[in-house]
Amino acid sequence: MLFLVCESLKMGGVQSLYLRLALESSKPITIISLTESHDDAFIKSLHENDIPYFYYSDFSQWSIGTKRATMANSIPLSSRKVLLQFNTPVSYFHVSSLSGAVFVHRLSKLIRNQSKVKLNVGIYHGLIFGWKSSFNTYYSRLSSEILKGFFGEFGVLFYNKVVQTSYEKKLGCALSGDIIPIGIRVKNEVKERKSISQEPKIISIGRLVPYKSYNLNLIELMPDLISQGFKFQFEIYGEGAYSTLLEEKVQSLGLGEYVKFKGLIEYSQISKSFDDADFFIGCGTTLLEASAEGVPSIIGIENMNQALTYGFLTDTSGYSYHEKDLEFPLLQLRDVIVKCLSLTPKEYEKLSISHRVRARLFSIESSIAVLNSNYEKIEFYNPSEVNLNLFRLQLSIMFEQLTTILGVNKLYYNKIKIEN
Repeated sequence: MLFLVCESLKMGGVQSLYLRLALESSKPITIISLTESHDDAFIKSLHENDIPYFYYSDFSQWSIGTKRATMANSIPLSSRKVLLQFNTPVSYFHVSSLSGAVFVHRLSKLIRNQSKVKLNVGIYHGLIFGWKSSFNTYYSRLSSEILKGFFGEFGVLFYNKVVQTSYEKKLGCALSGDIIPIGIRVKNEVKERKSISQEPKIISIGRLVPYKSYNLNLIELMPDLISQGFKFQFEIYGEGAYSTLLEEKVQSLGLGEYVKFKGLIEYSQISKSFDDADFFIGCGTTLLEASAEGVPSIIGIENMNQALTYGFLTDTSGYSYHEKDLEFPLLQLRDVIVKCLSLTPKEYEKLSISHRVRARLFSIESSIAVLNSNYEKIEFYNPSEVNLNLFRLQLSIMFEQLTTILGVNKLYYNKIKIEN
């Protein structure tokens, strides 16, 4: 049995990956959320596809949960509830955060007599691990140690080589780990795209958070583009801390006629949203899904405050495409938009086909194959061999949060901003 542990059941990159893994894997998969945070659209997708899921509160002693993943491990687990659920000969856990790994560590102590545990950690973000604390706390040090195999040798999976190299530079040491692509479902048959619409449409789908700065960059370019005759509709799907700022910017620039905020979208409806889109702009898995459907996709570089891009997904190679400071040439986003809207039907059709071909590298089957091969490689998890001090960890987490509230912990504040 494979258990996928995440921090919430709100639609995001990790959650959508877990959903695809559950849909395509030949083995049974259960999703576990460390918090009660969720959105109805994602829960609906789980129900529609009969994918079992649990909240941390389903295993806690007092049947209570939390909205902060970092605080979940301070709530005692119920031995009875845990033993009732984890009763297979081997329980295989894949987590995407330090909190998830700590949760499995605690579980393994309770089930060790009836179920052996295997654990690996997916590193799906280039910023949330290995962070530095203003006070060098136990918590911050563990965020680095997890990358070095603190919870087991061979148990770290990086989503591309660039992220692995980036963390090696940050930590100042070599890191070992397999590469697991953030896989997508690749259809055999998709809509043929012959030309751009009479009223071109660019869409973006994803959480509206500060590091996804491409939405704001494009909005700020639109008045000049429109005045030069390059008119298009920009539809933005998603919610988040950045939504108010974006809406205010649209209003201040008088772009209400051209920019539409569509709110959250159900995962099952994402493919349908591509039907009348001429182009996509963004990052992460949704960009790959759009490309797989033949929608030419402009790369939104994470944490890029300037209106710059690497161009289309087809202007990159390998598994790395949206991180900052890659070795691909930087292009002015304005120039790429002008190029998009100036494509002839033949050029557009060719670009559409090339995106479909490029996206095949990221098939979900590749992700499943890595999880299966890593299962054979890693040893059974033995909590007694892992020197984790849970009390010290929770104390240092509370200290980080308190000093942030007091305004004297800028580094932890920046970490929270990235995650939210």
